Amino acid sequence: MPVVDASVIAAVILREEGWEKLIRGLKNTITLDQAFKEVSNAIWKAFRRGYLSRDEAVKAFNLLKSFMEVLDVRNEVEYMDEAFKISLETGLTIYDSLYLALARSEKKQLLTLDEGQKTTAEKLNIPIAWIEEG
Repeated sequence: MPVVDASVIAAVILREEGWEKLIRGLKNTITLDQAFKEVSNAIWKAFRRGYLSRDEAVKAFNLLKSFMEVLDVRNEVEYMDEAFKISLETGLTIYDSLYLALARSEKKQLLTLDEGQKTTAEKLNIPIAWIEEG
């Protein structure tokens, strides 16, 4: 049961390249409640930039709401102390450090599309989850 961050959820919801492969890796995953806000913002941004119509944005948001109901969603506040330490130590944002704190605390792999997060996770010996081909 890996920890999944907002970059992966957004890629699936917005059907970015490779989303079909990513969705297979989301079974039985853990995320933070902040992912709902982050992905909602990504949907809004896609609408504002003209990538989605208003109707498509509403559909994507409704899909996100349903999607979040099947994930194991954790309260970000529980991981703030550790995230703050990680952020100070590495220079990574609090937002990104929260996912690392969750993965470290739960002793789980991290599934992310964010290169900065991957690099920092590796430096902190937090294992990275990979999506298998096929």
